[in-house]
Amino acid sequence: PEHTSVSLAAIRYVAPNGRFPPHIDHCNNGSWVFLFSLGCRACFRVRAPTMDHSRELALQSGDALVFDPSSGAGIVHEVAGVGEESTCPAELGDRFAELRNCRYGVQCRVRF
Repeated sequence: PEHTSVSLAAIRYVAPNGRFPPHIDHCNNGSWVFLFSLGCRACFRVRAPTMDHSRELALQSGDALVFDPSSGAGIVHEVAGVGEESTCPAELGDRFAELRNCRYGVQCRVRF
C-alpha cells in the first residue's frame, strides 16, 4: 500500500542509565512504528493488553521492532536500561566512537 507520510526521530540513551518510562504512544492516525536500535544493547520492555506480564527484549545493535502505536492497540513500552560499552559491536564502536557508550533508538513512523 502507498504511505501518506513518514516521520523520523532518533533518541539517544547514554549507557548505563539511559531510560524512557513506560508509555503508550496514542498515535491514532493509522501509522506504524519501525524502531531500529544502534550502538549498545537496550533492555526494551513491551506489554500488550492481552499479556499478563511485560516481555523483556535485549535489543542488540541492528535489531528492529515494529508495532502499532495506537491507543486501541494499547502497547505499553519502555527502555528499561542500556548496556555497558562492551555491548556495542567492536567494529561499530571503532568506526563511530559516539556509539560506544550509548544506544540510539531510530524511529520511523509510517502512516498508511
